[in-house]
Amino acid sequence: MKNPKLFFVFVFLVIFIAAFNLQAAKKIGSGQYRIADYRWMQANQMNMPLTNYGIFGQTINGNAGFYWPSGFPNETYIFGAGIWVGGLVRKINDPTKFDTEVTCGYNPNSGGDEFIQGIPGHASDPDQKIYFSSDSDWPLKDAQGRDSILSILDSYYAYNDYDASRHFVPENKPLNITVIQQTYAYLGPGIEDILFFVFNVVLDSSADTVHDAFLGVCADNDIGNESGASANDLVGFDRARNMAFQWQNDPESGWAHFPGTIAYKFLQGPPSNGVDTVHTYKDPYGTTKVDSIVIHPTDTLGMTAFKIFTIDIDPADKFQRYQIMSGYNYKTLDSNNVEDSYHPYDVDVYGPSDKRFLQTAGPFNLIPGDTAKVIYAILIAKDTSELPLKADEAQAIFDAGFLNISPEAPESPDLYGIPHENKVTLYWENAPEFKPDRHYEVTSKDSIWKHTSSSVSIKIPNMFYNPEYRKYDFEGYRVWRSIYSDPSTFQMLAYFDKYDSLQILRQDSAYDIVGDSFVITKAETLGFDTGLQYTFTDTNIPYTNIRYYYAVTSFDANYLSYKVDSISGDTVGTEPYSFESQIKENMISVIPSYQHELVSNPHSIISFEYGNSALSYVNVIRFIDAYIFDDILDDSTTYHMRFGPITVNKEGNPVYSFGLDTMSGKNRNIPPYDSSNHFPYHIETLPKTIVDSTYKNSLGAYEYDTSSFWISKRSIEIPLFGALIGIDSISVCPTNNKVDSIMINDATVYTDTLVLTDSTPYAGTHTHINSDPYYNGGSFKITWHRVYVASEGDSALTCDVYDMVNGIEIPYSPNWDFGWRFGMKDSTAGGGSGKYMSFLDSTADNWKAMYIDGVSVFFNYHAGAIPPIPSKRILSMSQSDKPAEGDTWYIYNTACPTPSLGNSYTIKFSEDRSGIRKNMEISKYSSITVSPNPYLISSPSRKEGKGLMFKGLPGKCDISIYSINGSLIRRIEHRSSVDDGVEYWDVKSGANTKITSGVYFYMVETLDNRLRKTGKIVLIR
Repeated sequence: MKNPKLFFVFVFLVIFIAAFNLQAAKKIGSGQYRIADYRWMQANQMNMPLTNYGIFGQTINGNAGFYWPSGFPNETYIFGAGIWVGGLVRKINDPTKFDTEVTCGYNPNSGGDEFIQGIPGHASDPDQKIYFSSDSDWPLKDAQGRDSILSILDSYYAYNDYDASRHFVPENKPLNITVIQQTYAYLGPGIEDILFFVFNVVLDSSADTVHDAFLGVCADNDIGNESGASANDLVGFDRARNMAFQWQNDPESGWAHFPGTIAYKFLQGPPSNGVDTVHTYKDPYGTTKVDSIVIHPTDTLGMTAFKIFTIDIDPADKFQRYQIMSGYNYKTLDSNNVEDSYHPYDVDVYGPSDKRFLQTAGPFNLIPGDTAKVIYAILIAKDTSELPLKADEAQAIFDAGFLNISPEAPESPDLYGIPHENKVTLYWENAPEFKPDRHYEVTSKDSIWKHTSSSVSIKIPNMFYNPEYRKYDFEGYRVWRSIYSDPSTFQMLAYFDKYDSLQILRQDSAYDIVGDSFVITKAETLGFDTGLQYTFTDTNIPYTNIRYYYAVTSFDANYLSYKVDSISGDTVGTEPYSFESQIKENMISVIPSYQHELVSNPHSIISFEYGNSALSYVNVIRFIDAYIFDDILDDSTTYHMRFGPITVNKEGNPVYSFGLDTMSGKNRNIPPYDSSNHFPYHIETLPKTIVDSTYKNSLGAYEYDTSSFWISKRSIEIPLFGALIGIDSISVCPTNNKVDSIMINDATVYTDTLVLTDSTPYAGTHTHINSDPYYNGGSFKITWHRVYVASEGDSALTCDVYDMVNGIEIPYSPNWDFGWRFGMKDSTAGGGSGKYMSFLDSTADNWKAMYIDGVSVFFNYHAGAIPPIPSKRILSMSQSDKPAEGDTWYIYNTACPTPSLGNSYTIKFSEDRSGIRKNMEISKYSSITVSPNPYLISSPSRKEGKGLMFKGLPGKCDISIYSINGSLIRRIEHRSSVDDGVEYWDVKSGANTKITSGVYFYMVETLDNRLRKTGKIVLIR
């Protein structure tokens, strides 16, 4: 980015200027009043106050602010902290000489700072504030236009040093830098005690290069009371981790916990940009070791200095600050032997006292228009022994590109609102249910490759591995409403949670340092398996003709840090957490009023395409439509509904699966077909028993028996674009399966049995297709093949199996309940599991039966066997009757069909009825525009008496202007004999009073209520 100034001006100008976000003027250290912002970052156990003028960790009243853990605001650890930027700037009157300049984000001696809020020249704009990713006007977007958020709560704000009056003394000249600061916070054991700070320092493109620049954070950490005799803090440094830390050995009066250890871990510095430096020094952490710092011209810098000082030796001016940032001791600096005072890494020699420390990176060249970045992690541990573990967690998150290794909130669904008289109907789509958690690919691997050189890689354990991490962790929806657009004012109207027995989750915790455990402080009820729903009608509308705001959020449930202790075998992280999308993601506004109903009676066309046609007329499956929304209905797309394999749930009952795709028209947000989520919709079933009086015994007399069948637990709704299509019920009774006829090659076997050694019909009509299945129960074609298998010593037999009803080949499977396999014994040459049978095998355990999708097909029944089945005796097939190469068996079955792999339907929506979208004159929506927007109230057009212009209006319509809280400001009647008209608003209320700056809403509505267009207007005075 070579012109960041213009970029950031653009970013902020495109954000709507909301007057209600204007912060009150606050007094700061210098006594000067200005529009500034002060907010608390309170996403996890770290509770950090932030300002948009450089200081963090300090309250607005100038007291210690950062506290830990959450819930204990008196247990504070930071009195104040901020970024320092220093370097050498060429003198204007003599370019061969340089001035030393340092801009100080926090002075630990005076508490002052030299930054001012916002980007240069915009300090008085209310947009120059601290943004949280939970805010409705969060400005950062990704390439798809969605909010760009990395953690459970991000922050984003800017400040600059351009104002010379903000600097401590006139000799301190501005560097003309802007700092874009971001923070990230995470949840989960170990990582909820970490905050990440990213400082992007941008040098004005018109400024001169800052040479030999240094960049770092100065921290004035006070663990509890550090005044006078109470000052007892100690400072340490872990050089291997570039981490400075502060602790004390004494308890704090009034604290519920023994004081923990606060640490600042340096993670990244800027590129050197052409600086080539070598410093040699005596390593204070080794009594005789001599070390060096080498800055190569192409290096990205790590931390190059760590300095400790007390209130008595605080650097007093810019020269002393620059020397400390550079790694020199200004107290002992000898101009004749400068390098003798180069001591970049300090050791705490001051004993228990009030401490501050500084970690910097440099030297580097800060080039005009470019950005220098420095990144820190601030973390808290209960003691110094726990600190390295948390530091390594912070490093891992940073190494993964700030990848949130804990589950993230799902996205919100697309939401639509349909107004009625005294009620509002909401409809939403289901894309969040089928979007995999983006971190699953990282957490699912137990090991990863690490490149040790350009040509060597080794496999190492993956520290993010979590065998319990859920790839698809969606759990449900919540419906919200407010009369204001502020997300904090919304109240929940309803929730719909997935049927999966997951109801109560641990949601928040505080760390009990004394007890060394997490204490649950908040639990959330996800729901009670109500099932998912995609429509909601709000009938509790107290007032019509005012604006209501609605949102539907998605929530999930996942496991944060599931691990198994390698020594004890104990598991940790077995409590799932839930995360929820933000109300602002799909917030809509609706004004309930009388108009033509936009919700019509169900009208879709569902047609059998191929597979088992019996499904469409025997009530095995019944389709329903819940709603069709004419104003958003996509009647151009034909959908393809395909059923998939049948599986078994933990109770042993069948689960039927299906998926959707688009055959023509637009591609919609429907679940993708892939190897891990092939048929994403699932229908669970319950068993039932019925009395069957159709069974005959061996004497031909009717007897009563019981049969099992399965019915669906509940109906399933599938939101398509503008409609809800559903499956209401499934009822499958596989025990009714009957063999209709059998053909072997071209010869028909007139029996309902498959008897090859004895052609005598088996007594009665009892089927010999067994009723293990809740599966296909179809008619099958079996083609035999001779194959050579060495272990058998001769050729063996195998076969191909084809489902003639559903039109699919049935694959081999070692399991009996899906695919096909040979019978009672694993007589499997070649290591298969029932794939081959020896042609010479004549043992009693073989050549008796085979399974086809759970159907037991018996090859031979002893003629003397007497039913019922439990008393039957099955003999093996005789050698002379075994099939030869190319033999084909056809088994025709009259069965209760099942919705299984190969069944397919098409779904399309009717166009030939009144009230459908084509009669809504939708094309007129796009023609209505408002200009200029934003609108400057003092503009020439306003002075000429015209004002803000509405263009592209239908011939006869009303224009209504509403305030941000839904109050009607003005209604304008537009009456013309032609369309595409123009109307002006003079930016006055209906009472002819002036309008203040802010955000307003407009609604254009035709007199017949068939067309409505809404939008925002921004007024600037």
